[in-house]
Amino acid sequence: MKSMLVAAIMLASASVALAAPASVGKLGTPIKMSKASIKLECGSKSYTLSTGTGGGSCSVHKTDDGNVGVCNDGNGGQAGASCKDGCIETHNKGSCS
Repeated sequence: MKSMLVAAIMLASASVALAAPASVGKLGTPIKMSKASIKLECGSKSYTLSTGTGGGSCSVHKTDDGNVGVCNDGNGGQAGASCKDGCIETHNKGSCS
């Protein structure tokens, strides 16, 4: 389930207009965007996501299951986290802490 969520989020972060699978919910327009890194605020917890390369973009989206954060540099540097599951997955130089 988490890998489906990550795949859908990463795909959506590359092109927000693409629809995510029903298990993820609608990502829609990002509620927060940043270059290369972003902080996902989840009540008393927060997660810092980064592409790890200084390039690319990061965004936070509202879903049916709470907010999710994603970063993607377009060259494989990716990170994903959700308020529900915490840090989900990173690739290449992408990080989540």
